[in-house]
Amino acid sequence: MTTAQTDAPAITEPGLRERKRLATRRGIQRAVLSLVSERGADRVTIDDISAAAGVSPRTFFNYFGSKEAALVGDGLPIPPQAQIDRFLSGPADGPVLDDLAELLAWSADASEGDHELQRLRRGVLKEHPQILGARMASLRQFEVAIAEIVADRLAASPAYVDRSRAEVLDRALLVTLVATSALKHAWSGWVEDDGTASLAERFRESFAAMRTIR
Repeated sequence: MTTAQTDAPAITEPGLRERKRLATRRGIQRAVLSLVSERGADRVTIDDISAAAGVSPRTFFNYFGSKEAALVGDGLPIPPQAQIDRFLSGPADGPVLDDLAELLAWSADASEGDHELQRLRRGVLKEHPQILGARMASLRQFEVAIAEIVADRLAASPAYVDRSRAEVLDRALLVTLVATSALKHAWSGWVEDDGTASLAERFRESFAAMRTIR
């Protein structure tokens, strides 16, 4: 892990308006997941979800475009430009994978949200493969976006200066998939435990364990 990554700033606490927005968004997700868990996806309407969440259907659509979108939930957030710049400023021949782990830890910390909500979502995903597929597609979009960032870091290395962008992207995607495999492992363990440790902490543990594999 490089020095440039160890002093990364913490997630800024949201203001009152943002906290209310997040509470409403999570309330809608909790309502749809609870209803689908009880009745099945085909027997739950937007009106049902809105009533359970204590909002109007119009408010529901201010937050989600469909029932399926609320079920899938929020994807992992791309780190802000300041965090990306810190990653890109790392030495060209430095530990790219370790630095990427710190970048992903930011995303894990920012996306953690409600532990019980995530437990509920996991149960629904197990019962509804089509929703799981949409969730995985969301993760794939995140991985592709992160791979582009990793490619920009690799492109500055002498080892890749004569490679095509496609070749650099291919290696960047490999690096990204290795790192996100630890993130998936961490999420699985975090959802099953009591939530005492943060998702970012679990990710760092999973990543460190992965690095010891021989």
